[in-house]
Amino acid sequence: MSVRADDFLTGIELYTGAMEQPEFQLDNWAVPDCKDVSTTTYVCTGTIGLSPARDLGNAAAGRP
Repeated sequence: MSVRADDFLTGIELYTGAMEQPEFQLDNWAVPDCKDVSTTTYVCTGTIGLSPARDLGNAAAGRP
């Protein structure tokens, strides 16, 4: 069986409030690059972008 990069996701989820009903939520996902290291091990790396100035701001700060 061969592992492919699209078998995996690299991601981040940030939120404030309860996970079931977040007041603010930001997520970013990417398909990583996977390499065979041995017959039983794969190393997958990916890059996800997050810009605090663009992606966060006052909505992420929450209530006083």
